[in-house]
Amino acid sequence: MLCVLCISMFQGPSTLGEDGSWWRKGDHHASFENLTRAADAGCKICKILRRSLNEHGDVNFRGRFSLSFDEYWYSLYLQWGKHRTKVELERQTKLPLHWRAQYLKEAGEDLAEIPWHVPNDEYSHKDISANTGDENVLKLALKWLRLCQSEHSICQQRADLHDSKYLPKRLLDVGDTESPICRLHVAGNKQCTEASGYVALSHCWGVNPSFLTLTSDNLAEFQRGIPFHWLPKTFADAIHACRRLGFKWIWIDSLCIIQSGPGSKEDWQFHAVMMDRIYADCELNLAVARAANAAQGAFVDRDPDFLQDAFIDVREANEISAAKNENSDQATTTCLLRIRSPEDSHSYIWTLPLQQRGWVFQERLLSPRTLYFGRDRIYWECNQGTCNEFCLPLAREINPKSRRAYSLPESVLTPSPTHSTEKDMAFLHEKWYKIVEDYSKTHLTHPSKDKLVALAALAKRYHLAIRREYLAGLFSSDLPLGLMWAGKEAQIHHAVSDSGGWERREYISPDGQRDSVYRAPSWSWASMNGAVFFYPAAGIGAAMMVNFVAAIYSFRVELVDPQNPYGELSMAELTIEGPIAHIESCPRDADGVDVQVDPCVENDQLLILHIGVWNNKLVRAMVLAPNGNNTYRRVGLYEGSLPPEVSYPALKFERATVTIV
Repeated sequence: MLCVLCISMFQGPSTLGEDGSWWRKGDHHASFENLTRAADAGCKICKILRRSLNEHGDVNFRGRFSLSFDEYWYSLYLQWGKHRTKVELERQTKLPLHWRAQYLKEAGEDLAEIPWHVPNDEYSHKDISANTGDENVLKLALKWLRLCQSEHSICQQRADLHDSKYLPKRLLDVGDTESPICRLHVAGNKQCTEASGYVALSHCWGVNPSFLTLTSDNLAEFQRGIPFHWLPKTFADAIHACRRLGFKWIWIDSLCIIQSGPGSKEDWQFHAVMMDRIYADCELNLAVARAANAAQGAFVDRDPDFLQDAFIDVREANEISAAKNENSDQATTTCLLRIRSPEDSHSYIWTLPLQQRGWVFQERLLSPRTLYFGRDRIYWECNQGTCNEFCLPLAREINPKSRRAYSLPESVLTPSPTHSTEKDMAFLHEKWYKIVEDYSKTHLTHPSKDKLVALAALAKRYHLAIRREYLAGLFSSDLPLGLMWAGKEAQIHHAVSDSGGWERREYISPDGQRDSVYRAPSWSWASMNGAVFFYPAAGIGAAMMVNFVAAIYSFRVELVDPQNPYGELSMAELTIEGPIAHIESCPRDADGVDVQVDPCVENDQLLILHIGVWNNKLVRAMVLAPNGNNTYRRVGLYEGSLPPEVSYPALKFERATVTIV
């Protein structure tokens, strides 16, 4: 349903823009109080705007709206002070509505005096549960699960790649529907061996977690039983969901990995190596996306009115057909639009707390299927499709528009025993860099320990496909190109100089400060906090446009745990030979102020090690600072243009072999 003011936004004359689209603009509610009245009365658009303003905006303004449309799409923006909210409008069909005239007449009469009034419409309304843990909600999730298992061809093909007999070292027996306890079981006993699939939980631990965890002291006690009232809400909700979905077993990291006491370090290292199997071989990944900590839970109360479908019908044909010089009789037909909330989009789950957690990144990609508990609904994701409670149903056949944002390539899921072609390898490197870029946007509570470990399961899968040395988050088969990364938040400093009548531009992207606790060599993206990107875009075709002028001489990596080549490092170094240069003029920021690239080293002591020439126009390089013991550390990325009509070999540079740590 909509309030009379929101209804009015879609009525009346429109203006034809220069781009051929039509638009309407005007005032929205005069105050936040009026907006709240409309939202409380059930207006879908006002509910969306109020929720957005409560999270991000300043309510001390009046609203404005801007609606634009053509024969293919509609776009509605609501401006409230500096805050702008987009409301998605989904075209449904064209159809006559016999009650429309009276509905609009009454809305028009109320507009001046009570713009927040929400008149009743005759669109059908759904019976929506008031909580995401309701039995009907979990019945829908079970329907999705059975459909995926029985009728999704792609998911069945992927299932053939998994070891259905694999079980993690420990699992929780969720018990019967009414049981007040769950029990910890060790894989290998008869009851656990007869398990028919298990659920793996993804959740946020939260800041300074104090919930129940497995220790060496309570291991035996947990095997006797864990009372429900000991569990945080997220775990209790997850176990309840497992029971409703017909599963007997669930894997929860904090209750299945020993967190403290004798043997905890070894148990952690064992599970870190096995993480790829724990999630890849589960039957279902249950992801509590909405909760920032274990106390918040999976199930949440929700507003059924907000979740009702809301429609508006627009008499558009008189304007569009007139622009086309068509028969104006088409004005008797209306276009029906569905009002979509941000939560209707599958991509909305990436804004929720769980998706910001670094560990969850690989859990999602490895799992065969995931059931998300969101802010006000459940979402489904598998290799064949995505859906949620209030959008299109999960299809039996492939719908390309509803596929995952991305999933692991087939060559990673089923590595070939023969060496890949150069194009295949470039494709794998490109996909790996995309994974690293997205992973680098997430957060880790303990980055010094977990930066590489939390991606180790994916690194292991890619290593089996690429079959080249894995070096601190990079593969030797794509060096030195893989060294060309930069931090997205780094400010670009530049210097401009004239030489021989041409203008040369030099750009330096400083890496910024690294943590004092060692976790990776300076030449690896893993040494950085925050988002990184590979520049230029690596992968297919990238190497073809590069003339590499540097070459890797040797590398050395020392692991904290020799059993996990993808995990923590105690040291790593790279020896590389190539042309070197120095900074000829002091870099300056956008205000023209001289800048020191590295706070610990003067600019004239920095070394620029050229890596390659792109399209015979740009030289890209690493900026290095002396580190003692005849070694260097990376402190930035350099880019400089070549003189016109001058090839790189014509420029004479000293060559040197340097070791970077």
